[in-house]
Amino acid sequence: MSADATRRLRLVYAELDRGIASLLRDSGGACRACGRCCTFPTGAPVLYATALEREYLASVPPGDHGPLPNGACPYLDVETKRCTARERRTVGCRTHFCAEAVGDERAREAAHALGERALAEIRRIVSAHGVEWDYAPVVERLAERWGVHYER
Repeated sequence: MSADATRRLRLVYAELDRGIASLLRDSGGACRACGRCCTFPTGAPVLYATALEREYLASVPPGDHGPLPNGACPYLDVETKRCTARERRTVGCRTHFCAEAVGDERAREAAHALGERALAEIRRIVSAHGVEWDYAPVVERLAERWGVHYER
């Protein structure tokens, strides 16, 4: 990934984070550090990310936490229920909230809209740098990349 693409992606994330912080402040939402938003068992919603986002996220390997709960992101610390790659997390990770964190459906819809705007900007970055879009399930692709073992 080029330095310019990385710089531009970080700017997109910073703008998105400001929007999400404002949305959470206005809606009274807050992360409860339960880890639900980082675990996607069969039948649960699936988060997607672009190849650019996955490459940026995976530029730092996840910690070795041993076997993870089925469908958990490799970057989830199962002890603390926190993301170990918070600054590098994808648009989907930044805009996906469990109902306990953001109970207001309108706030979740607003987060989705912020995410769509961020993805539109990422599409421009991808286009400018000739990177493949490849919008794919992020946890599945990361688990494959890092050889994650899940609990049975």
